[in-house]
Amino acid sequence: MTSSGEENARGTADAQELASRLARGDAMRASVTPILRHMLLHDDNALFSDEIMARVHGFVWHIAVQLLTAYARADGVADAEDYAAGNAEMLTEYLCADEGLLGHLHALALEARLSERLGERGIVDPIVPPLVQGLVAAKDETVAEMAMGLIAAQARFLEQARRMELPLAQLPADHFGKALDILKLCAGDAAAGSGAKASDKLRADYSEARSRLGLASRLVTGLGQNARAALTVDQSGAALFTTAIAMASRQTRDVIVVSCNDRRASRLGLALKAAGLKQRDVEAQFAYLEIDPALAEDFEAVSAAMAAQMIGGAD
Repeated sequence: MTSSGEENARGTADAQELASRLARGDAMRASVTPILRHMLLHDDNALFSDEIMARVHGFVWHIAVQLLTAYARADGVADAEDYAAGNAEMLTEYLCADEGLLGHLHALALEARLSERLGERGIVDPIVPPLVQGLVAAKDETVAEMAMGLIAAQARFLEQARRMELPLAQLPADHFGKALDILKLCAGDAAAGSGAKASDKLRADYSEARSRLGLASRLVTGLGQNARAALTVDQSGAALFTTAIAMASRQTRDVIVVSCNDRRASRLGLALKAAGLKQRDVEAQFAYLEIDPALAEDFEAVSAAMAAQMIGGAD
């Protein structure tokens, strides 16, 4: 039988190794945005898949076109769409300079591919996962309405991702506001009035709560004590799963999405443990996400409290 002293020593060594892996994963994440920016501006796709990078580039371009179309209309330009398409390149470069926005768009591209991959492998329907399907019939009309709204929003998201488009209204409030600030910056002093008018119109039409991510967050909150059901990807699907894990572990959603791979598995495993999942459930999620199952063994002796302390709250 192993002595308690040996077990404690092994537990300490395991925790130190996890902390080391976590640090390496965070260092990798910190380097992602500069790499993304360089690749998008210089067509260097060596470090990421062509598909993911094409979607990120498409998202940025579509945001730029939407912003410039709003600006052109506010400025009285006759053909706002043509104006936007012809001037989007410069605004795209400004948008790519925003690390937070670019990182978020990268996470969305990864999430779309993850949803598609889970569907292709028969793990879970990318649009109507079992949990959400069940919630459509919930007695709570508010929950049922949000579930139906999320299904529609998820279908649009995946279709738009395939077309490499992202409506401005789907950005979280902080990134939406920053995009408007970038538009006004590009407009300059000479066209400040039109830039402000366009921003005011876009802001008036914006509602984060009605966005896909807003719906997902509200639905998880609406589940209350039953929110644990959303912590398994085969039941909740990628969209609700990443939202629920982020909320339960106090991580940002983008961090959780980017962590759904072998190179960031330490962060994901700790988040799953911090969210309260048992070891067997962590191992199951790794299997669903095609993460090396051997990596799940690192979390056997990690408690929820220890995991929460190691990841240190939201990034």
